[in-house]
Amino acid sequence: MERVVTVGGNQATRPISDFYMYQRRGHIYYVDSTVTASGNGKSWAYAFKTITEAVAVAVAGDTIYIYSGLTNATQFNEAVAVTSLAGIRFIGGGSNPDQAIWTAPNTTAPALTFTASPDFLVSGIRFRPPLGNAAISLVGVSHNGVIQANRVQGKTGSLYGILTDGAQANVHVEDNEFMYINTASAYAIKGAGYVSGDPTGWVIERNKFHSNTNHLVMASRQGFIRENVFAAVGIGPTGAAALTVLGIDLSGGSSGVGANIVTRNDLGGLYHTACYNPAIATVGAPGSDEWSGNFCADRSHATQVDATTGISKLAPVA
Repeated sequence: MERVVTVGGNQATRPISDFYMYQRRGHIYYVDSTVTASGNGKSWAYAFKTITEAVAVAVAGDTIYIYSGLTNATQFNEAVAVTSLAGIRFIGGGSNPDQAIWTAPNTTAPALTFTASPDFLVSGIRFRPPLGNAAISLVGVSHNGVIQANRVQGKTGSLYGILTDGAQANVHVEDNEFMYINTASAYAIKGAGYVSGDPTGWVIERNKFHSNTNHLVMASRQGFIRENVFAAVGIGPTGAAALTVLGIDLSGGSSGVGANIVTRNDLGGLYHTACYNPAIATVGAPGSDEWSGNFCADRSHATQVDATTGISKLAPVA
C-alpha cells in the first residue's frame, strides 16, 4: 500500500506524483530515509534509502520525491551534486517540509549543488544548511530554476541558504522561509565568486526572512525583489535577540549594472541601514535600481519614506 500523503489539503493513498501531473516529463524515483534497506526506487514501497542513489540513475527531466519523517535522527545527511541534468526535480514527499529534512555531513560541500543543470525545481523540503556551507549551491549555467516552498533553517555553524556563483539567469526563489542562518558572516541568499557575470533576471518574491545575520546580499541585474518580509530583529545562536546586519544589498559584482526593481516588501529595519543598496547613488542614473512602494518601520527619512504611511518613495541611501 502506498504511504498516505496530503497535498493541497487532499489526503490520498495513491502516489504523491499524481498531484503533479504537469511535472511528469521523465522517470519518477522515490527516496525514504526511514526504510531498512534500499529498493529499486520506483515506488514508496520499494524506495531508495539515499538521495545519492536516485541521482545516480536519474537523467534529464526526472523527478525525485524524498521523505525523511519528522526527526533529525532520520534526516538525509548527504552532499548531493547534480551535473548536466536539465529539468531535474526534487520534491518533498510529505504533507509539509518538516517531513523531508536534508542537511550535509561537513564543511566540504553543500547539501545540494546544481552545476550546469538548467530548469531545475526544488520544492517542499526543509534544508538545514551544513557547517560552513550552503543548503543549495548554483554553479555554472543553471538557468531558469525554481526554488519554491522550502524551509531553510540554519543551525550552529550554518553559513548560506542559497549560494550562487553568478552565472545563473531567471532563477525564481518564491514562497520560502529563511531562518536562523545567523552564524557570523552568514547569509540567507549570497552571491559570491562571480565567474561569468552577475545573476540576471532573478525573481525573489513572497519569501520570509528572519533571524539571519544577513538576508539577501548579491550583485543583481534586472531582478525583481517583491512582496517579501525582511525582519530586522531575530534570535541569535544563544537565544538572545540579534539584529540583522544587511537586509538587501544588490551592489558589487562584475558589471556594476543594477536595473533591479525592489517593491512591495516589508522592511523591518532602518531604511538606510538594515535594508539598503549603495551600488549607484544617483536615482535615475543608467543601471540604477528602482525602490518604491516598500513598507518601512522607520519613517524618519522624509526624502525617501512617507512619514504618514511608511511607504518608500525612493531608494535608500547610507
